Amino acid sequence: MKCPDCGNEYSSEDKFCGVCGVKVPQTKQDNINSEAHVTREKTPSAKTKKISPRLKIGLIAGLLVFLVGTCLLTRLLSADEVSLVGAGSGDGGASLDAHENELDQEIQDEISSAAPDISQDDPISSVDVDGDKPQGTSVTFNETTFILTVGGSVEAETIPSSLEAYPYWGLPEHDQFIINGYPVENDIHEPVIRFFPVDIYRAASEEADQMITALEQLLRERPADLGVDMPFLPAWNAGSLGTAKAAYLDFQSGSGLRYITQYGQNSWPFYNQGMFYTYQGLTADGRFYISAILPLTHKTLDQYDNYQPPDNFYDIVDQLIRDQIAVLNSELSNSFTPAIDDLDAMMQSILVASQSGG
Repeated sequence: MKCPDCGNEYSSEDKFCGVCGVKVPQTKQDNINSEAHVTREKTPSAKTKKISPRLKIGLIAGLLVFLVGTCLLTRLLSADEVSLVGAGSGDGGASLDAHENELDQEIQDEISSAAPDISQDDPISSVDVDGDKPQGTSVTFNETTFILTVGGSVEAETIPSSLEAYPYWGLPEHDQFIINGYPVENDIHEPVIRFFPVDIYRAASEEADQMITALEQLLRERPADLGVDMPFLPAWNAGSLGTAKAAYLDFQSGSGLRYITQYGQNSWPFYNQGMFYTYQGLTADGRFYISAILPLTHKTLDQYDNYQPPDNFYDIVDQLIRDQIAVLNSELSNSFTPAIDDLDAMMQSILVASQSGG
């Protein structure tokens, strides 16, 4: 080995150079230092240590909280911009109070809009025609146009008269709309809307004449209490078991009455395969009677779909139906299938061409 100062050769046992006297490096110590250097390189420093999973999760959660808080603060500042400006000008208290009052009013409006449209104290109300065009498919056949708000398509046709074959139960020639793809399958009723010619129906059927006259009077006087029997056509060999959600409902060419009912030849609880929505209306020119029969279901009636009557059934059935009607009246219109609001919108959209234009 050579001296790092003068280059003189020295042995591993020498501690000093024999020529210049400088202390020379020791091989053993150098090896130790070298090993220590390698060890230090293999030991991670505080800056290069791996972060534990828990620490990572904590950092990410903290970052998310910070971002969400920043967004909320930004929206709050934006919503209260006017109030904050008012506060700077000396009327901040009034501005903040006004803003809180607006929020309270919005909440009250939401609660009011969610309330049932017919209370038990007011068995019938009026539903105004909605100015907004309902969402759906426009259907036109002969003189009639309406917006299909439920189902996929309509099968429209003119049905020949059956009055000669069935003098009492028969129907005059009329236009009929069957709704395909309707959201409720019903074993008893198909979803149908019919347009009967008033003059022909009156002359052919005493029952129809009475129903048309009764509906005309109701629409003219609009009493709050309709009683038990409501106008209904076509005439069936059965009777109404009760009505719920009754309301006056105007459409583009006239006015009418909508309600929920169920027909039967004997008393029976309301159930999903028997209940339906009906609209009974008259065009303003008195030419057509509109009859819509649209199946309807509600989850509260599920327990009656396979109803097994008890031994005292006929002692309790009248009260049972009254209780069911009270429940149906209290339920929101949109809790039915299909939604009553959608069926109302379809009825409201009906437009029948005037005689002069037809």
